[in-house]
Amino acid sequence: MEQRMMEGGVVASVPPVAPPTVKLKWAEHLTTSWLAEDCQAIALRDSTLVLYDRLLENKEVVVVAGPGCVMRGGPQLPDYEPEPPSPADQLSHVNALLASQAALARSTAAQPRFSALLHKRLIVLQRIYHALSRSFHQGARERDRALTGTSERGPSTDIQGGGVSLSANEALVELGVHTGLSLLFSILRLGWMNNSGGSLCSEVLGTAVAVVQALPPLSLAVESKLPRVGLASLSQLTTFLGETTKPSSPADPTGRKLSAELLLGLSLQRGSLRYLLEWVHMALSAATTAAEDSRDGTCISNNCLQEVMSSLAQSGEGFVGGMPGVSHPDGTVPLYHAALILMEKLSLLACEYARTCIGDSCDEVTENNESCDVYVWGSNSSHQLAEGTQDKILAPKLTHAFNSVQQVEAGQYCTFVVHKDGGISACGKGSYGRLGLGDSNNQASPRRLNLDTRIRRVSSSKGSDGHTIAHSTSGQVYTWGDGDYGKLGHGNNVTQKYPRLIAGPLTGKVVRWVSAGYRHSACVTQEGELYTWGEGDYGRLGHGDSTSRNVPTLVRDISGVGQVVCGSAHTLALSADSRTVWSFGSGDHGKLGHGDTAKVYRPRVIDALQGLTIRKLTTGTQVSFALAAHGQVQGGDNAHFQVWVWGTGPCLALGSTEATMLRPQPIEELAGLRIVDISAGDSHVMALTHESEVYAWGSNTMGQCGQGHTVSPIQQPKKVMGLDVAVHQISAGTTHSIAWTAIPTDRRVVSWHRPFCVDLQEGTFSLLRTFIELYCCFDDLEKPIKPFASLRDQEKFVLLCLQLLNTHLSLALTGGMTQAVLGSEASPLRELLFRLVDAKLPRAIEAGVCEGLSSPLLLPPLASRMSLLYCLLPKSPEDWGRLSRGQRLQLGILVVSLEDHSHVAALLGYGSPDDAPTLCHHTSTTLPRDLMHTLLANLRFHTEHQLNQILEEEKPGKKGLVKGKSATRYEGLKRRDSEAYKTREECLASGDSDSHKEETRDEGLASKDSEPHKPETSDENLENQECQAILPQASETPQKWSASSAGVDSSEEQGSSQDERDTARQYIDSRLGGTHPQHLLRLLSNLHSHLLAYCTHHQFEENSSSMRLLYEHLSELFEMCGALLSQTANLLASHPGLAHLIHDVVYRSVCGWVLAHVVYALLLFPARLVRPLLAPLRAILPILDSTNRTIASVTSFTDQEDVTSEVDTPTPDTVKSVGGGVVGRQWAWLLDVERACGLVVGRCLEGMLLGPPLTSKEVQSKPWLSMQLFSCGLAVVNISPEKVSTSIEHILSILECGKEVVVEALHNFATTYTQLATPLITVLESKSQVTLWMDEMACGEDWDTCEVKEDLLLDITTQLLLSTFLLQTGVSQTQLGVHYCNIMREIFRLVYHIRRRLVTLKTQETSGRT
Repeated sequence: MEQRMMEGGVVASVPPVAPPTVKLKWAEHLTTSWLAEDCQAIALRDSTLVLYDRLLENKEVVVVAGPGCVMRGGPQLPDYEPEPPSPADQLSHVNALLASQAALARSTAAQPRFSALLHKRLIVLQRIYHALSRSFHQGARERDRALTGTSERGPSTDIQGGGVSLSANEALVELGVHTGLSLLFSILRLGWMNNSGGSLCSEVLGTAVAVVQALPPLSLAVESKLPRVGLASLSQLTTFLGETTKPSSPADPTGRKLSAELLLGLSLQRGSLRYLLEWVHMALSAATTAAEDSRDGTCISNNCLQEVMSSLAQSGEGFVGGMPGVSHPDGTVPLYHAALILMEKLSLLACEYARTCIGDSCDEVTENNESCDVYVWGSNSSHQLAEGTQDKILAPKLTHAFNSVQQVEAGQYCTFVVHKDGGISACGKGSYGRLGLGDSNNQASPRRLNLDTRIRRVSSSKGSDGHTIAHSTSGQVYTWGDGDYGKLGHGNNVTQKYPRLIAGPLTGKVVRWVSAGYRHSACVTQEGELYTWGEGDYGRLGHGDSTSRNVPTLVRDISGVGQVVCGSAHTLALSADSRTVWSFGSGDHGKLGHGDTAKVYRPRVIDALQGLTIRKLTTGTQVSFALAAHGQVQGGDNAHFQVWVWGTGPCLALGSTEATMLRPQPIEELAGLRIVDISAGDSHVMALTHESEVYAWGSNTMGQCGQGHTVSPIQQPKKVMGLDVAVHQISAGTTHSIAWTAIPTDRRVVSWHRPFCVDLQEGTFSLLRTFIELYCCFDDLEKPIKPFASLRDQEKFVLLCLQLLNTHLSLALTGGMTQAVLGSEASPLRELLFRLVDAKLPRAIEAGVCEGLSSPLLLPPLASRMSLLYCLLPKSPEDWGRLSRGQRLQLGILVVSLEDHSHVAALLGYGSPDDAPTLCHHTSTTLPRDLMHTLLANLRFHTEHQLNQILEEEKPGKKGLVKGKSATRYEGLKRRDSEAYKTREECLASGDSDSHKEETRDEGLASKDSEPHKPETSDENLENQECQAILPQASETPQKWSASSAGVDSSEEQGSSQDERDTARQYIDSRLGGTHPQHLLRLLSNLHSHLLAYCTHHQFEENSSSMRLLYEHLSELFEMCGALLSQTANLLASHPGLAHLIHDVVYRSVCGWVLAHVVYALLLFPARLVRPLLAPLRAILPILDSTNRTIASVTSFTDQEDVTSEVDTPTPDTVKSVGGGVVGRQWAWLLDVERACGLVVGRCLEGMLLGPPLTSKEVQSKPWLSMQLFSCGLAVVNISPEKVSTSIEHILSILECGKEVVVEALHNFATTYTQLATPLITVLESKSQVTLWMDEMACGEDWDTCEVKEDLLLDITTQLLLSTFLLQTGVSQTQLGVHYCNIMREIFRLVYHIRRRLVTLKTQETSGRT
């Protein structure tokens, strides 16, 4: 399909079967929304029309006037009575008649409803294919180009650092400390072993416990601030204490108790969940050893445990409850009970923190009363830092001038503070009323603005004369400051010294984002609309012109916008789904990112950022930045690139102030850092890491980079000195910078480390895996695993471990982290959880295991997933019964995870992940081919099984689920099937062999309340529910399969027999099988979509790897669909009353919407590429015809023009009369498939009747071959061009051998090609009359070279040229005798023209030698 890039979109070619009455222009900003559309939609007429109307509404399809009416009477032939027409006149009129007939045929063919609908189907399909190809098949190209030549550069030493060598004094200190500790530990062990120094040992340990308890909370939490010797000492001490707490150690009970308390105190001071889990592990191990040896277990004091619980409750997460009374009379608590209590509190803390981080909206973050520290540095010339004097501040300084801070905006020599109560304060330069305080005076300290509304966000310009824009929590927009160019949006250019509400176009709109540029402003509404106003030169407003606007004006070319940022003379916009970035305005220095410096007057997609998930955009004067989500760029060393930059200046971080980037490129110096925020001022920029470190670079003339000096510029990102606090937000002004500790409300902040409850590192996952592996065993339902006193305690502990594990996985996923956070634990964890699925576990633990397995972080790499899926998929129907529960669940998770478009594209070799197989190798298509073959086999089995199941229910003597009232019950069972599939427990129970669970499930079928019958669920909603079933959210809680979820009337259920319950259970089990067939079908459909989109977009030759894969698979698909449709026709003929049930099965199978999608897609290919599929297409066409005839006979349905919908859901009343048209209209899609298939076959046959296509050489030669001079001769069809060329080359090779040899060769040539002999021999015979005529004409008109004589080689060449031209013009014997005719004169001139050129070349060669 031909496509041309244009500003704002892509102009596509109209499908080959579509009339030329529409123009297609794909809007790139809508591409992401089309990715959500399924090709299934084009199978049904109604859904096709909905999607086509959407194209019309978005102006991606524009209807144009048709070519006009067809000539009604055909061409008018002239009267030939005076004289007969010439051959040329006859040919002309015949061609006119044929053209008229063709136009009439096209017009007639476009009139039926099917033709018009097919036209719309193909356009919709073409739009979906473009979205897939644009997003997943070529999105990495621009990034690859941006990364070219950058992979060799390593990260800056300023960021990465290196190992610090010890000085001699430090080495001596470390030696002394290690030696002293070893000596102390040896003395303690000796004292316990001799039973003589127990009191001394206890005194030493007691003193250590008291010292640790007296330390401020979390004194040892920041390990980066601890010296190397301190960390080594802590490790040495914890190892000793862990050994001492064991019952087998020589320590007395008091020593073990104090050791356990000291170890717990140290773990608490270190503040990491990992160290607390290590203590729990130690406590359980010690308790286990004591239980096995029948010894008294180690205890800790109740007071110590109470202090620990109090510290946890005061950690900022709220009170977590009291402690159960488990202490002994002597005031001690066994380690076993202490570990359980501590584990429960840790899990509650983690869940509480996760609740604040995981939600549908960042607005859910509740306000807190924690104090906020604000640090300022840079220029204070106008008191913008509110720090007394106007001296520059060269390093971050804690200021107390700002209080109750939520957001800070650093502007042009001014600062704004949004308080937690929604109020706003300002300080700094006040010219033009930019502070909004009612005057133009500078303000030395923050002063509140007079606003009676709560402000959510404020943006202030970094240049020009200063203006500010803010939006409230209710979505209203206020502006103030300099009003030049209409940038305040009030309809004039007047300066506003107080905040003023923007009315007009924004009235009634809810604004979610605002941005103030140098001379223009912009905002984004809740509906994703972008409004801009202010100066319009360079096209910065995006309206297609340079006109200024003084009121907000809608940018009509894009929609679905989430963010906007205004620069000096350009604008950037980000889509709401964070997948598309547009830019427009001035392109100087490449700051638009399009690879040039041209102005752009309308929003244009930045191709280099396609495929990335962008979190934030920011701009400076001549530079732009994009912050990508962590780990979004897949593959190799590029996975850590987050900050992308383009434009010019030192902010590019290239080490040069003159460097320019015309396209986005990553800043390699920030590689390896997890960046969570960026902010650009006029000419400097800051980046905030997840570890609360701030890096700055660019202009530093005022110390705004926080390096303690004013050396400028800073050409590489450098860490801002003196910020040793948990910074969460930053803002860069024109010449000053601000950082503060308040948690932002406009983005989620997920900490890698949170005291006591969150520790996202490999060690934490390793400990949790160890706990689950050791204690998650319930084979013996009467005896728990030691050290647990009861099965209830054991189950509780395992549940807490799973809860902690799932919470950490959810937090990591929410924070945009990759599988790297698990380190080497990903594979062991995955294997452990899958093993547990096959074990006998309590239902609550089953749910926790299933939830853990649903995390994408535990998925294997893509290539491994594909191989594992292929191995797990049954190769025969019998293999389904051999799958264990764990294998079924694993199969379902793998299938759902692979439905992602990026994974499918990578599997086929069209994407960019490193671990994806590619189509570049000769074995590349093996895995996709085998996978699609296996998917087809399984889907065929499921379809045949469902059809047979319907037939079984109709057998006499068996209480069916179909007839009469049973039809409703059958539909209820299908709905119950989907509901059951949604529930994790029932998904696992589908393969459970435990009799108790089988009985429970049967009881669930039998005992129902009198709940009303639930309404029908549409196919689309049903499939969405099924997709969500495999990947439950972390916030979901296990649900039992209640009566309300079944959707079956209780009166019917109470009357059902045990056979019915068994049949229902078997039906559900057969449908589920661990993996719902619709997931397999969706995976196959996605493979089809990407394969077809790639092939139609690139128009490969038949022998390409992608086309070979397509041919092989579709041949198998058509054969399978033919068999299934034949079975369907037989079933319909024998059981017409089941037509509506059979339709449900067939439509949601490979011979349903999947077949429809493929057949329609083939119409987008040229006929030459579809011709290899002609045989299977011709084979399935009569089967489609037979099936449709059967449907018409049993439903009395005819496809009339007044049919409006085929998706009407039949009711029991309408089903009773199968002669009604409702059931028949359900099958209308299959009739459309037959018509489309016939059209495909017809196009293939048409191409065959016209003969083979022209070769590339013939296409190039077509214009000159059509000239009269070259209209025959070698162009005769009966002559092989290859043989003629070979013969002529042979003749030319022997030219210098003399005329006699040439004549002999031509006589031999004439023997082979008799039709060519006469002119050749005539010319070369002695005293040729034609040659004499040519020489006579040349001499008479004094043509060049006519005087050249006695040159044998020139004469022979001249005669051969003359003979060849006579051959090609088909000169008759009559014309040969009339040398003065026009054609002979033209031939003679051409010969002498070439002759003159040959003589000139020979003369030049001779003179060159001399």
